[in-house]
This record gives sequence, C-alpha cells and structure tokens, in this order.
Amino acid sequence: NRSAVRVAGDFYPTPAWCFRRLIESIPTSKLMQPGNLVLEPCVGSGALLDCFRTAGFRLSDTHATDLSSDFVSDVSVLFPEIKVRKADAQEFTAPDKPYKFICTNPPFNQAIPIIENLVRAENLAAEGVAAFLLRLNILEGQRRREFFVRHTPDVLVLPNRPGFRRTFGETDATAYAWFTFPGTGR
Repeated sequence: NRSAVRVAGDFYPTPAWCFRRLIESIPTSKLMQPGNLVLEPCVGSGALLDCFRTAGFRLSDTHATDLSSDFVSDVSVLFPEIKVRKADAQEFTAPDKPYKFICTNPPFNQAIPIIENLVRAENLAAEGVAAFLLRLNILEGQRRREFFVRHTPDVLVLPNRPGFRRTFGETDATAYAWFTFPGTGR
C-alpha cells in the first residue's frame, strides 16, 4: 500500500478490538480507581474514549487533547463529561497532576516525540502506564533504536492486523502492537 495517499493528519481511528486486547494484558483495576486521571492525547474523533467508557474508566477523570480544533469541538459535544482541549501532545504537560493511564494511537510520523514527552514524570504518574498503538516497524532505524534503549517498553503484538479504513473487512498491510511504558515507580 506504499502508493496510497495518507489520510490528512495521519487520522486512523482505533478499532475497539485493539483496545480490548490491551486491556486484557494490563492490570486496569488500579488504573480505574476514582481520582486517577486518564489522558487520550491524540483524541481525533473519540474512538478510544468510547473504549474507555465500555471498559469501565470514569470519564469524569478523563482528559483529552488534539491539535485539531474541529476534533476538540466535536469530542466536547460527544463526551461532555470529559475535559477536552486543544494541545500538541509533543509539548503537553499535565495541568494538575500526572496521569495514571495515558492511551493513544498517535500519528506515526510524530510518535517518538509524543511518547518521549508523555512518559516524563510530569505527565505519567510513577505507578502509571502509558500505552501507544504503533506499527511494529517503529523499532527499526538507528535514531529510534537510541530512543528504545533509553525507554524500553513492553510490546504486545496484535494477533490480527487492524483495519483503519471504513471499508468493511479491509486490514492494514502492516503489523501493529501496543507499546506500554511504565511510570518511573515500576
């Protein structure tokens, strides 16, 4: 699919089954306790927010950001209980206290700077978890290698390739995985 034109803003909403695979593999009960803040930093149309709700996360403890004013406006209407604002995930800093759970499907071409920013102690609680849905080939390349040596994640390879397009049954030509980063306390 190398000749295909990429979608503007690298907008590829996360299929719900991908999030269910993540939730099956990490202990969420401590993450879901009242008062534990959750962040979706590349919210797009809010696909992951629906997954948070279904999984039992308290939406009143959830924050969301996006670069697009249109997405911020739409998500604010769809999820009035969530604090949504326009922000760049590469420069974002938690406004109150670090998040216990950060989860997103970031634009691939911005993933490393976004991850590097969000796993800082100011953004991710010491006992927290940050999870990023990424192409498995992000592990390739010398500059990325240096990043992954400094920040070694757990990698949960998805058993099926997700379909990010609206065409039923169509899947991506690349393998994907959840890359989870623990806070500094673990």
